[in-house]
Amino acid sequence: ALVSGSPVHPDLLEPVLEYGVRWGGQAAYDFVRTLYTGGKVKSTSLRALCAARGRMLEQTAALLVDGYVGATDYVTFFCALGANPDGRRLGWRLLSTHYDTLVARGASNFVLPRMVAAAVAPLTTAADEHSVRAFFAARNTSAFGNSLAQALEEVRAHAQWHALAEEDLRKWLIQYGYLS
Repeated sequence: ALVSGSPVHPDLLEPVLEYGVRWGGQAAYDFVRTLYTGGKVKSTSLRALCAARGRMLEQTAALLVDGYVGATDYVTFFCALGANPDGRRLGWRLLSTHYDTLVARGASNFVLPRMVAAAVAPLTTAADEHSVRAFFAARNTSAFGNSLAQALEEVRAHAQWHALAEEDLRKWLIQYGYLS
């Protein structure tokens, strides 16, 4: 693959694009977006776009909302958002807000379990768990019930870990000068 005219080894392409999107500003983001919308290194560039922050992360969200992200890329999209600390709740917000549209666009019974799990599992609080349960309470989850249950168990585990470790971590950070 060529990035700005220079060959980049395939093993390095994804981290280079992610780093560029995360730290390179709007021009780097636009370049990677062009790679994605142009069909070049589609999955790699989509994962990189999901590493964005701030307004560029909102631009990435617009790709899903506006239909540029196809159903075959939903899982990649939500997994990549979940890997971005700035994108975790955005992924859930997008799924819960546009769920019916995503299903209508082709999120099949094969894609649904993985898509839902990818959007839910990165969440970290009891409030997140409550939000997910409330959202799916009125929906038929038979196609992805097991995946949803497993993802909610991960959320519960994250929330419990935070409750148990937060004070100890804060003390450690203060002790070693990372917090005051």
